[in-house]
Amino acid sequence: MFAPTKNYSNPDAEAIWVSTWLPNGEVATGSVDGTTSIWTPSLEQKFNLKSQHMGVVSISASEENGIVATSTVDGYVCIRATDTGIPSKSITLGPMEVWPIVLTSDGKRLITGNGAGIVKIWNIEGETFEAVGEVETNSGFIMSMAISKDNAYVATGHKNGIVNVIGLVRKTIIHTYNDHSMAVRCLCFSPSSRLYTGSDDKTIISYNVLTKESVVEHTYSGHSGWVTGVSVSADEQYLASCGTDRKMIVWPLKTDNSMQTLDCHNGIVWSVAFNREGTRIVSTGDDGSIQIYDRQESI
Repeated sequence: MFAPTKNYSNPDAEAIWVSTWLPNGEVATGSVDGTTSIWTPSLEQKFNLKSQHMGVVSISASEENGIVATSTVDGYVCIRATDTGIPSKSITLGPMEVWPIVLTSDGKRLITGNGAGIVKIWNIEGETFEAVGEVETNSGFIMSMAISKDNAYVATGHKNGIVNVIGLVRKTIIHTYNDHSMAVRCLCFSPSSRLYTGSDDKTIISYNVLTKESVVEHTYSGHSGWVTGVSVSADEQYLASCGTDRKMIVWPLKTDNSMQTLDCHNGIVWSVAFNREGTRIVSTGDDGSIQIYDRQESI
């Protein structure tokens, strides 16, 4: 299904906690030392943007206007141009006031989640951050967040295992799922608005958020540790996941083929992401390495 092709490794590199693909096929990463980097498709480092702030815990790229947003452990949020790496605006919200972030596809809004369970919506079209809405989830610390491809829904994963789905038009919670027994560290939406949630309970659960019922659609069990990252291919043929068991797993979603397990990291695998076309996967880990996997069959 997928084969490891490109790799970056450096024995002196810091752990890389987060990653995302840019629309042009480049990769953006964030590290434990607060560094944000942008890499070419062949994993040559294009920018290495150091910061005085602590570890980068979340990263999100827009589809349309060439920006990438990052948040750090100490509550610093930065918006950068992907072609230059230069910050266009930033805000320091403080520890626990921001953890996960997501950009809308047009890059006009930034959505943040915090330690009190509050989701905030920011207008970032101007020179500063303008708060334009918020939703109180009443579910405690927000560890993870994802936005649907059509910008209609935001999902939040919480430390207590709860998952909420928020409708962005009315800014209200439309689903609350209580099916994980431990923290939900990662979430992703498929193009058809299937929601996939990964947890410290070692499982991944899928839901159809378009239905009225808040029921489990499928449960995936294969990791022997926390699930730290999930991503779905553009054609929804594959789900990729990673975890503290040092593994990256590819799950066929529409065939009976067995899952594919890849062991390319020497430590915890913290992030995994499909590119826009669904032809490549990137993973990053505690060992400071970046691995790219290429799809072996044509789409």
